[in-house]
Amino acid sequence: MLIKRLLILPLILLAAWMIMAFFVVRQHNIANKKEQLTIGSIGEPDTLNPIISQSVSAGEVQWFVFNALVKYDEHLNIVGDLAEEYWITQNSTAFFTSAGEASKALEKINAAKAKWPAMKLVSCKAEGKTIKLHFEDPESGVAAGTSYERELFDIIDSQKLLPVTVLTLSHDPTEKLTDGQLATTDVIRERLSTLTESLEGVQLFETVVINDLLLSVTVVGKGTKFRTEILEVFTGEEGSAGEILDHLDQALLNEPVITFKIHKGVRWHDGAPLTSADAEFTYRCVVDPQYRSRLAGYYWLVKHVITPDPYTFIVTYRVPYGLCLSSWEPLQLIPKHILEGKSAQWWADNYDSKPIATGRFRFAEWKHNEYVRLEANPDYFEGPPSLPAVVYRVVPDAFVNSIAFDSKGFDTSVLLFYQIKRFQQESERFELFRRWSQGYLYIGWNLKNPLFADRRVRVALAHAVDIDRIIKYVYYGYGRPSNGTFPLQMWFANKDIKPYPYDPDQARKMLAQAGWVDTDDDGWLDKDGKRFEFDLITNHGNVQRALIQVLVQDDLKKIGIKVNTAMYEWAVFLKNYMNTRQFDAMILGWFSGYSYDEFELWHSSQIEPPRFNHCSYVNPEVDELLVKIRTTFDREEIARLCGRLQEIIYRDQPYLFLLQGYGACALYRNMYVVRRPTEDGSWIVEPVRNTRAGYHGYDHYMPWWAPASLAPEMAR
Repeated sequence: MLIKRLLILPLILLAAWMIMAFFVVRQHNIANKKEQLTIGSIGEPDTLNPIISQSVSAGEVQWFVFNALVKYDEHLNIVGDLAEEYWITQNSTAFFTSAGEASKALEKINAAKAKWPAMKLVSCKAEGKTIKLHFEDPESGVAAGTSYERELFDIIDSQKLLPVTVLTLSHDPTEKLTDGQLATTDVIRERLSTLTESLEGVQLFETVVINDLLLSVTVVGKGTKFRTEILEVFTGEEGSAGEILDHLDQALLNEPVITFKIHKGVRWHDGAPLTSADAEFTYRCVVDPQYRSRLAGYYWLVKHVITPDPYTFIVTYRVPYGLCLSSWEPLQLIPKHILEGKSAQWWADNYDSKPIATGRFRFAEWKHNEYVRLEANPDYFEGPPSLPAVVYRVVPDAFVNSIAFDSKGFDTSVLLFYQIKRFQQESERFELFRRWSQGYLYIGWNLKNPLFADRRVRVALAHAVDIDRIIKYVYYGYGRPSNGTFPLQMWFANKDIKPYPYDPDQARKMLAQAGWVDTDDDGWLDKDGKRFEFDLITNHGNVQRALIQVLVQDDLKKIGIKVNTAMYEWAVFLKNYMNTRQFDAMILGWFSGYSYDEFELWHSSQIEPPRFNHCSYVNPEVDELLVKIRTTFDREEIARLCGRLQEIIYRDQPYLFLLQGYGACALYRNMYVVRRPTEDGSWIVEPVRNTRAGYHGYDHYMPWWAPASLAPEMAR
């Protein structure tokens, strides 16, 4: 009966939605400009400021308006964007017990110059008790046991080296320490220095201020003992005023360095020149706590940035970071000359909804809950786009959105799953572009809620939800069960993990073990006099998630759990529930992209809003793995560590990992081609096609789309 209701629901509402769609389409057609690209969406951007936005809708609009230093090409290789060239080197420091030992080691290294090319060693010199080494490539090896260190330790005695530990420390400058002083950065640094002086065999090499709340400490010697003692520095009047977020133990202090050379002649949309100062400003804003950027975790490993001239931006890392180059792809630059010295509130009032950037299109108008309009940038540094304008049309209701698209209200749109088969049958009218999603759908449990604190309960819930039924009736078969935090097609995903099967009896058994039984025979499980009841929320306008709410509610009712459902507009959902952590459980999706660095999603330091560990998941082994994953360049080791990470997270079930969808987008046939510049400065015209990159594949070159009339032979 439930399935029949689910299947007939769209038909019952269709008439009302068609009336609504008529007005939506009519309004659009009246406002439509010749040859503009119109994109349909069910989601409105939360902001157009790229360093604070949190929605996919915002990212899709920002793709047209902003640029980063680097970007992905269609084959998922990193290439220059605002940076015309870049290179990565590495500075390493070896620490010895005495200057004499350092001198002896230097003599051995100089005597073995024949081995330098294999190690990509460029230079080395002794400085007191240290040797400074410069390598032309950090990928030669940055972790103990790699070929680079084996080669080096064949030359010098590694037993003569002092170990190095790099720690990231957090502190709350509003908290008071036991003597009444505030836990400011200066106070913490002073106390760390005093502490290390009192410890035998420990040297505080340097401290780096990441921001007002975070400090990096490099310790030479007995780092393990130091980690124990350091917690005393943070003893406050009301407990701890800080904590150790992560640490990395190394044989050498390895510090990768990226040098970016920025294109000359790039201008902001207001005509001001782009310089390296804008890159530095954007970076500093992202790591500044007042702006609460979700991107901040990507740059915690940065030691410092410098701008030796207007077109050179140099980044030095305090530890190895395997994604050091690709981590600059999501950092779209914002203008220093407009935003410097302004508060977050000023940004909200004057910039976030009407940004000035460097991209192919300029912001023109945002009519909330209706559309965002962009106009071509005639001064774009790679040449102006062929389209005069792009309109991002917002129709929150998915069914109305689909009807509007079918009535030529949009040129292109993501398809609902029930539409895919029909659009396949209309190949003369539409082109379809399909591929597996780079993300997954999940139910996130608030682990601070006592209902979900017990892992046995969360695993029981995974057994209690029939995911195959969701795939069949909600996704029309276009999906597969998710087995954890990495999409199955990624090279670093653990494909050996088997999803928990649908098994209500096993769910009841595990719940009983956790103390949840129906003691009063009312049909609902209870424990300590409290019924197992919670609210399952999601964002308004997403039909699939609304139907999943119903199915999950029905599945859990069968085992005695009462689920209440609610939907909220996206802005309300973010502000009142997700970013306040005031929820029981929520249905959401996560777009993983191409990165294996999920520090921002799972590390315990990322719990505070607006960071993305919104379920408040804490697991020390996961924290350690996340640090190891991001600090190695070795592909096989990354895959091994990611496999273990995925295994632990899936076992712990902070999310009920539901499914990975098979997405499809449609484009009216014979409307657009791609006209884009090539590396040699010429231009190429080609059909719109799927690529490995982009949100949906076919949209990777969307900012370079052109009316098909420019090349009719390519449109046929």
